[in-house]
Amino acid sequence: MKRSSANPDDPRHGRLRSGFTPALEAAILSAKGGVAAMLVDDEGELVDFALADPPSATHAPPAPSIDDLALPAAHWQIVARQAARETRSGLRELHVRAQHRVFSMRILRAGYVLLLVHDGAASDEALGAALDACATRVEAEAGWDT
Repeated sequence: MKRSSANPDDPRHGRLRSGFTPALEAAILSAKGGVAAMLVDDEGELVDFALADPPSATHAPPAPSIDDLALPAAHWQIVARQAARETRSGLRELHVRAQHRVFSMRILRAGYVLLLVHDGAASDEALGAALDACATRVEAEAGWDT
């Protein structure tokens, strides 16, 4: 991702917005308690991300920075893809519930993974709708046939 000469207090840490950013921001907003949304490529590289702004009062512990999430995003991408390979059942989503966070992953085409970090307050229906809408927008932006 390209870097800009942004303010050091910029939550994007100088990373420019891409065509994927609006879809990731919408996913955070549509999933109650959304903390972050990330798109990770097949090699575990963070393609783009969005963070909740401003962090909501439901975030516990405090809202993370992208530096807190980039490496775990790569690891979650590996976990999601490995789970899909091991189950051999066409796994599309994986949800991991931790003490203060839920990590919801949608496996996309070409080995990409969409990761939505949230506090677990969203209903399953709202979370599924957020992942569906975001995946559709990301795939359209990437030029993949939907």
